[in-house]
Amino acid sequence: MKIKPPILAASIILISLVRTPSLLATTIVIIRTPRHIVVAADSLWSYQIGEHELAPQIGCKVKRVGNIYFTGSSTNVDGRQMEDLALRAMMISRSAAAAADRFVLARGELAARTAALEKDSVIEQCWRRACAEAVFFGIEDGVPTIIEIRFEQLGDSRESLKLKPHKFSCPGHCPARPRTVLLFGRKQHIDKLAQKKSELLQSDESTARKLVEIEKRAEPQYVGGPIDVLTLDAGGSHWNPVNGGACSSSEGSLAK
Repeated sequence: MKIKPPILAASIILISLVRTPSLLATTIVIIRTPRHIVVAADSLWSYQIGEHELAPQIGCKVKRVGNIYFTGSSTNVDGRQMEDLALRAMMISRSAAAAADRFVLARGELAARTAALEKDSVIEQCWRRACAEAVFFGIEDGVPTIIEIRFEQLGDSRESLKLKPHKFSCPGHCPARPRTVLLFGRKQHIDKLAQKKSELLQSDESTARKLVEIEKRAEPQYVGGPIDVLTLDAGGSHWNPVNGGACSSSEGSLAK
């Protein structure tokens, strides 16, 4: 499924991949150029059991297995289960694309858990929408590579719920622009303010962090905690230091 993004500025493409942002409790910004990938993510995890909301926790939202990285956001599926399934796929894959393809094979497990645990109201609201997205990325043969799997929900009840995958890839679907900005999770305030912000003319690390900060300031109950920033380039992986950050150079890293 091809995505045709709107132009945000002369050299920036802003791609919105979420249909129900009011329900999501995370913000992730990914900036890709021909030389590097920059990822910024908040670190607030929300938890719910049945009708009861539990106290939020702080944790890293970027995971690594070898040279493959993962992040994502969700409304109706279990974020921790999605992360676990992604790590399982990454453990037996040699590329982001292969990990994404293996991850798609587990969509039945995600749908079954969602049907068993999620509120009827959320299942109804996510019908025919993409309420979960998984992003696999890394530097492969010197090329910054991003594979996003967006799950469209089919069925408006627990009994009929299925998840239909749609793939977005860079290179591939990304426009031939020097800079592409991808947004995941809550992003409505970024949409409103980003065009007016001078941060977009600064370094990619500063831009990614400040775009997440827009959502964090606007909705701290949903987007919060330290903002972690990761840069991947030919020299390897580099975490942008932040006081109390949830991620580190070894965070989520597993050997194959």
